[in-house]
Amino acid sequence: MMIAIQCASTKKPHAGVLRAGDGRRVLFVTRPELAPNDDHTLWAHPDGRSEVPGVTWRQQLEQLNKGGANPFGLLQAYQLYKPTAYERLVAKFGLRQVLVLSAGWGLVRADYLLPSYDVTFSSQAGSSRLTLVRSSSLVARITSRSLRRWPARWTSRRS
Repeated sequence: MMIAIQCASTKKPHAGVLRAGDGRRVLFVTRPELAPNDDHTLWAHPDGRSEVPGVTWRQQLEQLNKGGANPFGLLQAYQLYKPTAYERLVAKFGLRQVLVLSAGWGLVRADYLLPSYDVTFSSQAGSSRLTLVRSSSLVARITSRSLRRWPARWTSRRS
């Protein structure tokens, strides 16, 4: 059984970020051209060109995940978001069974290293609503608050 959960708009404050060659932090947004000018920040889109010719930021992140090193202190996807639902899902079902649907990075494994980012799913941004998916069928639409009670029906072996 695979569990997928939508990302949250709130990230942990200590989440790592990628760094540009000149040391600036790279922050990912939907529309970098609208971001404020900042000498300490390089605003980028995940699919935008990185500083490496012909390579996107997404491709750089994929290489970082394959390499095993984590020089930027990135968090695993399930650890990146503030709501505790992500960590509880991993504790309940295991790291290999949980996927996160990230607005910035797509569907990623719970252990995939992610930088902090500010990309959202349209009008759901800021909502405390989470969607749990079991295999390909929708299990339940719940709030973070109701997830604390963990009903047995979410863990049943229904098809």
